[in-house]
Amino acid sequence: MTAATHGSTIGGASVEPTSGTWLSPRPNASLPTPTELWQAVGLAAGLTLAARLLLPLTSGFGGDDRHYIALASSADAVVPSPFAYRVLTPWLVQMIGTSPVPTYHALTLVFLAAAGVFVYLITRGIGGGHMPALLATFGLLSVRGWLFSVWNPYLADPAAMSLTGAAFVALVWGADLLLPVVLVVWAYSREVWAGFALPAYAWMRLRFVDRLAIVRVAVICLPALITMLILFRLAPATGASGFARATDYVVQGVLDARLDGLRFWTAYTFAGSLGIWWLLALARPQVGRGLWWWLVPVFGQFLLGADWSRFAMYAFVVVMPVGAMAVWSHPRRNLLLVLVLLQILPTAADLVVDGRLQLNQLQPSVWVTMTLMAATLVVLVQPYVGPHLRRAVQLFLANRQAKH
Repeated sequence: MTAATHGSTIGGASVEPTSGTWLSPRPNASLPTPTELWQAVGLAAGLTLAARLLLPLTSGFGGDDRHYIALASSADAVVPSPFAYRVLTPWLVQMIGTSPVPTYHALTLVFLAAAGVFVYLITRGIGGGHMPALLATFGLLSVRGWLFSVWNPYLADPAAMSLTGAAFVALVWGADLLLPVVLVVWAYSREVWAGFALPAYAWMRLRFVDRLAIVRVAVICLPALITMLILFRLAPATGASGFARATDYVVQGVLDARLDGLRFWTAYTFAGSLGIWWLLALARPQVGRGLWWWLVPVFGQFLLGADWSRFAMYAFVVVMPVGAMAVWSHPRRNLLLVLVLLQILPTAADLVVDGRLQLNQLQPSVWVTMTLMAATLVVLVQPYVGPHLRRAVQLFLANRQAKH
């Protein structure tokens, strides 16, 4: 089995792709020790618990959450598509058999904490060390877009994002045997799983057209595809069903809602999701190479719904690991770490001013995050642009003095 199409860097040494058998994991780029792994688990659990204790909880179910609570409360509930197909957490709630609302809440917190551990493992899998991987976990679990799921834990996204993380862990560590199982479970949470084929192929291929990689991806994805088609066929739903939902009418409705004020919605998408981490990740685009193709299906979701900032959160499996590694290797690391700590300010600003977190609203967090992003950009480019700028200024002043 070919583990990857690129080498990764571990402690300064290049680790090239290696070959093995179909079921063997890829060579571990930076295998965490049991102690390191427990530290990651403790950090993820601690941050999630702290967020739950410090943040208020949404009151009432007035949006998508009402559909998921209905599914969790009754096996006979019929809700509109596509909510009717996102049944993983509602089914788990029914299997546990306790009160639906607090059980759904508890499961969401478990999913959110698990995603923090998964982003740690992805970072280690693409060559990051222990501290950058912990930074990725801290950054994810404290960013405003993530904390929205703590404020409103009754959506499908926490389960879906956790399984997104699990799938990418299996991919970067070469655990092909686990991938079909993870994708099948993922298919019960959200349809975005289907885009996984693109980064999976980009990660596995040896050449631009690699038949073996195509077959591997097809075998990995086929069980999840069958699962999704069965859900589309059998799950009771109102409104357009299955693929009929992705019609010109739906796409046109989204475009009508977002093309008016496109500049604002574009800025809001990035500020309201992963904030400064988008810029940090772009500072090292060569890391994780094939995984970047995941952004194509992530942004493709924008045609099927208007919650662009929520959809953009699914990029965390690429943006957070790469961004953390960029911070750790940057000559202005300390300044960037300060900015990472300050990313708690957008959430605090919304709570102080509005008392709650909202989507698709011009809250104070948007302006605070954009300010932090501007500061991050300056810190990122200063070590490379600063010397040239100083020389240009010195040359300009010298020329002026010479003329006088």
